[in-house]
Amino acid sequence: MAVSTDNLFEKEKKDMPTIGSWYKRIQEKARSNKNPDYQFHYSYLLKVMRQYVREYDGQMAYFDGQSTFDLLDGAPFINLDISQLEERFARPLAQQILLSWIGRNLLRKIVKIEKRQERKE
Repeated sequence: MAVSTDNLFEKEKKDMPTIGSWYKRIQEKARSNKNPDYQFHYSYLLKVMRQYVREYDGQMAYFDGQSTFDLLDGAPFINLDISQLEERFARPLAQQILLSWIGRNLLRKIVKIEKRQERKE
């Protein structure tokens, strides 16, 4: 896939780890764990994360998976409304996901462009 040159909104699409794939890795680690001190922590973590896993029909499984929407290329403004999400768990998780997306898709590209412009000067 083509890598962005100067357009901040050009996409660099790649599959990202999902909550479900992370959950499965924790399950594997828990099965192979030999330390009894960690057994409680693995079981607690798996119990808490289960609600986010689509495979188990978790109540917040809508966070488990790849993005299903495309943002407009070259859009000068993007509004991702999370105000209707459940306030205690879903909204803070969505905020973390969005901050990660902003850092990965916008800030990193801005820094690359600025470095390229400094080299030209």
